[in-house]
Amino acid sequence: QNRRNPSKLVRMYYKPHLDNTVNERGERIKFGIKCPEDLETEFGLKRYAKFFPDTKMIISVRHPVLWFESYYNFRAYHRYPLQMPHTGDLLGPAEVDYPYVQWNCSKKCPSGNQNIYSERAKFHWSLSRLGKTSLSTDAEWDLLQHHNMSIEPSRSKVFLVENRQLLYDHPASQHFSADLRDFLGLHSDLRPLKPWTPIPVDEKYSNKLAAARRINICDDEHKRIRKVLVESGKSAAEWITNYFIESEDVEVTSRELFIELLDDWKYDPCDEQHKRRLRVDAPE
Repeated sequence: QNRRNPSKLVRMYYKPHLDNTVNERGERIKFGIKCPEDLETEFGLKRYAKFFPDTKMIISVRHPVLWFESYYNFRAYHRYPLQMPHTGDLLGPAEVDYPYVQWNCSKKCPSGNQNIYSERAKFHWSLSRLGKTSLSTDAEWDLLQHHNMSIEPSRSKVFLVENRQLLYDHPASQHFSADLRDFLGLHSDLRPLKPWTPIPVDEKYSNKLAAARRINICDDEHKRIRKVLVESGKSAAEWITNYFIESEDVEVTSRELFIELLDDWKYDPCDEQHKRRLRVDAPE
């Protein structure tokens, strides 16, 4: 978390745990936060190791091309009138010689990239920082491209999800709720997944000027970054399949189907033969 104010997180979450807060049935309340940057900042995992070493992590991953499009459009719309760089200018790391997500880049940073750049889609880099694999062979490090992010071994258990497993009618989501319940050690069932009802585009993007800044990643002008993102997806899928989910600390639901979903990452979701299958979880 933010290196300038880690005490805030401790006050918000660590103190309630010490108080052993319980619900009306006498069961201890489980606390959670949602923060996509925790694996990617320079100091986040260090804070977890120090203050929350047994935290259980639920991590979702997505085809890098679709992730990039969704996040780019989120920033382009919500940061309007700030102008996002063209996708061709977002190849590579966040900043020169700095592989981490910067805490202030969503508002300002030298590159103006708003924390969106192709190297951030190398999800296996961030996952490897948890120290769940041996990291002892050239073959593994070749897939990780010998990145220079710090490794912060953790006792944390991980529940890893491919984004399409959040779709209620997808075969790979059949056991999602039950497996997540067991992973968290809950005493009652979680609600089943519900059908996804997309918000009408005109309602979701009511600011027409801001909406015009959004991109369609399948347009030819974005072909260059798609190629880079697909290559990252291939390496990430191979590393996750052959190394990460082999760890006893990592759980997935519907393992064989999960692996099939990762195998899709080697395809460009904008290719006509793959579009219908891969863009099923696209924002529109």
